This record gives sequence, structure tokens and C-alpha cells, in this order.
Amino acid sequence: MITRPTFIALIEAIQRQAVQDEVTGGHINALTPNSTDGVFITPLREELLDLLEAELGSQSDWISWWLWDAPEAGKDLESCVIHHEDGRRTVIRDAGELYDFIRTATPTPSDSTTSY
Repeated sequence: MITRPTFIALIEAIQRQAVQDEVTGGHINALTPNSTDGVFITPLREELLDLLEAELGSQSDWISWWLWDAPEAGKDLESCVIHHEDGRRTVIRDAGELYDFIRTATPTPSDSTTSY
């Protein structure tokens, strides 16, 4: 099993690369102003995410949810709230809390507003 510090370091690396990919995509779009606005994604970023998801098994959908579907990946706390069926709320503020939640969670996310 991947350790908590390694998981946090990898998530932070994916986030840093996502920012750089946005900058690179902006430059590519500026060079080709008549093209469709595309999204640039470094293959290594996708491979790291795939490896994390494989390592964590069935709970892996939470990683993609937190990185891509929860706006600002932990910065906008209301968008990172998981509502449980029993009324509890879980707020995922950072990669460490995401790791802790994945280790104990059972439901699969469909979006950040769904009740679990």
C-alpha cells in the first residue's frame, strides 16, 4: 500500500503539473488562434493518476473527483464536502485528508453534490 507521505507528494506533483499544463495549453492556443481551444495534459500526469488509482483499488474514483470535479481541489471547502446518507459531512481540505478518507471510504463518487 502506498504511504500517506508518498500519496501527498504525488497528488501535489499532479496539481503542480496541472497548473503548468494550463500555462502550456495557453501558449499553444496563442500560437494557433484559429484552432479549437484545446486542453493540454502531460502524459506523465495521466500515468501518475492511473498508478495511484491502481494502487488504491476500488476507492480510486475519489482521487479524480477531488482533483478534477471538486473545484480548486480543496481550496473551496464547500465544493469538497461529501454528504453521507446518515447526515454526516466529510470535508476534504488537502491530499492528506483525501488519503485518510480513501483508506476508510466505501461509496464511489458521482459528483461533489451527491449525498453518500
